[in-house]
Amino acid sequence: MAKRKDQIRQSKSQSKDPIRKPTGPYPDWKTYMKLDEKYSTLDSDGSDQLMVYRKPVSDAEFSEWLGKTRDKLIAQGMDADFRIVTTCGSCDNSLLLFIGRGVENFIRTEAARSGNTDPAKSGMQGEDDAAYYSSNLKIELPKRLVKPARRKGKAGDYKPFTSAPVRVAVFDTGLVRGEVDSFLTPIIASPCIRTATRGWNFTVPNNQWDDDNPSQHGSNVTRFILEEVVRQTNQSVEIIPVKIHNKDGKSDLYSILCGFAYAKSMKAHIINASFGYYAPVRAANDKSEDFCLTIFRKFIKDQLTDNKILLIAAAGNLPSKSEVKGLKKRYPNLDPQSRDLGKVGFYPASFASDPELTNVIAVTSVDPKCKFVSLKQNFSSRVVDIGVQTENIFCQFKNPRTGGPIGGSSFATPIVTGLIASNYQLFANMPTKSNIIDKLKGLNTLPRLEPAPKLKTKIKDGMILRRR
Repeated sequence: MAKRKDQIRQSKSQSKDPIRKPTGPYPDWKTYMKLDEKYSTLDSDGSDQLMVYRKPVSDAEFSEWLGKTRDKLIAQGMDADFRIVTTCGSCDNSLLLFIGRGVENFIRTEAARSGNTDPAKSGMQGEDDAAYYSSNLKIELPKRLVKPARRKGKAGDYKPFTSAPVRVAVFDTGLVRGEVDSFLTPIIASPCIRTATRGWNFTVPNNQWDDDNPSQHGSNVTRFILEEVVRQTNQSVEIIPVKIHNKDGKSDLYSILCGFAYAKSMKAHIINASFGYYAPVRAANDKSEDFCLTIFRKFIKDQLTDNKILLIAAAGNLPSKSEVKGLKKRYPNLDPQSRDLGKVGFYPASFASDPELTNVIAVTSVDPKCKFVSLKQNFSSRVVDIGVQTENIFCQFKNPRTGGPIGGSSFATPIVTGLIASNYQLFANMPTKSNIIDKLKGLNTLPRLEPAPKLKTKIKDGMILRRR
């Protein structure tokens, strides 16, 4: 106890807090900005980083909220040093990231109030009149996906078509340059991030979005998309590389939300999201829960749904034994071994069950005869919208880059993305999930959507993408 008191006294003596009065007037919130338009994935568990999503309030109201938040800490004798390290470029400066001792103290006290004794485990979130706020969750690709890829031959290039393009933002590990350059979106003269004229690397940050992941996850995902585009030959498609995962497959929620704002500014029509994280299924509708889902959902609604941008999301896979052990240790009430998304959540795919998020489509894999969902992938008749027909009994696809087999909802997802992008003109005026599914069911040739009666308990209406 004495040690804790000494730490508090030391923290107070070292504070650089410019405000000592317990009440206003409060300085403008911009005075806390240190690194305008710069961002990098910070090396921590996210429990010392606070994401703040401003509501449509005035600068004075937001400054008052920030000032009062700091006053509460000061009244308790805590360091109230807040710094804004980024405003997500100028894509959406209502999304802010705070760091500093004040942030750590705020997260700790707010988490304790809601009964969460360790915010590093599942995050902390809240809402008041001026803002939504949340700690910054770390998100990783499955560990098996960071092993070196075995390539078979050199990847070729494709030639795009000449129709008005549909822009697809690929949120992943980047792209191998030279493989699909003719499909990259043309240089945008004035992007919201000044040098992000043709894609962006949110992990550094810079405009070098090369795929440095050993398994080249992002490059594989992109080629699956373009494989469908070439097969359909209906629509010109442009790729926007949005690198949110570093070479080790690590990302964070703030990078993802910033990426959404960036994709909107680049006029993307579709986002491919072959990633996600597990959370209790009840957390999506309970603001007292953590896992940062309130701010995640709100940002999707504001940035994507309301702007008619589709989010095609992987339903998720069975974690490895070591990952299951780690998840259960961090989240005792979570059941990551369940493949039923009615019992465990996997986000953003689980947002597909939200009736207001009509732009979110969740995707899994089914066997070649369309009788069962892959035993290693997630399912739910409430959540999962489409199951993609695979090519062998192990529910794998032929990798268009290597020629070898590859499996996982990560690769089922871009197949659906490619089909939707290729036929975008059919539902461009109303790109909602129900309309898209209806139109794709009406295609005269394969691949197309159709119901599989034996899968109605695993996928909504048993809807599968039949490819052969």
